[in-house]
Amino acid sequence: MVQRTINIRLGILLLMAGGLILAQNLGFMPDLTAYVWILVFAGLSILFFGTYFASGLKNWPWLFPACILGGLAITVALAESGFENALVAAPLMLGCALPFLGAYLVDRPGNWWALIPGWVLLVITLLLALVDSIPGEIVATLVLLSIAAPFLVIFILDRRKKWALIPAFVLAAVGFIPLLSSAVPGEFIGAYIMFMISLPFFLLFFSSPDNWWALLPAGSTASVGLLILLVGVGGPFLGGSVPPGVMFLGLAATFWVLWLRRRSSGTEWAKYPAIGLAIFGILMIVLGGGMGYFWPVLLILGGIAILILGFRSRKVG
Repeated sequence: MVQRTINIRLGILLLMAGGLILAQNLGFMPDLTAYVWILVFAGLSILFFGTYFASGLKNWPWLFPACILGGLAITVALAESGFENALVAAPLMLGCALPFLGAYLVDRPGNWWALIPGWVLLVITLLLALVDSIPGEIVATLVLLSIAAPFLVIFILDRRKKWALIPAFVLAAVGFIPLLSSAVPGEFIGAYIMFMISLPFFLLFFSSPDNWWALLPAGSTASVGLLILLVGVGGPFLGGSVPPGVMFLGLAATFWVLWLRRRSSGTEWAKYPAIGLAIFGILMIVLGGGMGYFWPVLLILGGIAILILGFRSRKVG
């Protein structure tokens, strides 16, 4: 019975709205003033709010027309009052955010996803009120951090959703780039990004023995970040092949740690890349420019060893 009444009211409302707009476009009635539209949008908002409460709080999709039309009424009212900055659009953005937050509140386990768009739109609403008084770099940083925040909240509310740490930390790392770009050299920004990307993978690795795989992207990105940092620092002891040599040692350490967990994770195989990368890293640091001569010599020695094994096998046969 309630749903039937709601459908009848909405049907009549749509017919009236369509007829009003059509009559205005055909010239049968004068253009409506902004204040009339404010009353129309506000009235529609109240009607949809009534529909929402009549149909039950769990029918949160009704909040979309109710909140958006209410925000639109306030936006038009602010524009008519003489506001000329970005604050005018804030009520409309808030109207878009509130339905998502309502969906999350009425069913947190089932509608956890609504926290992400709801929070992002809410923060953008706040930024619209401040955008004309704060630098653009801060605005960009706050927007990106606002996108990262709900992913972190999702992990805090449900520790089983560890995947949420990855977008949270990556977006947080990217969020600080606008602030850093004006004060920090590009090499350090690149290192910072690599370290921040590796951080959630490190957290996943240490959170459970089953997440041993997370050390591979964590160690790889951290090693690349160390390479970029050392190149940026420079100096007489950090030039040439030293930074890449340190990077290979970092990769070797990654596989060595995996090998230490061989009993619980079955990573016995990790000792081979650990040894190979460690030798390669040490040779790069020690030989430096002599690595250009090392490779051909190594190939020649390898060829000689293969030939010797071939001749021995022929004699045995």
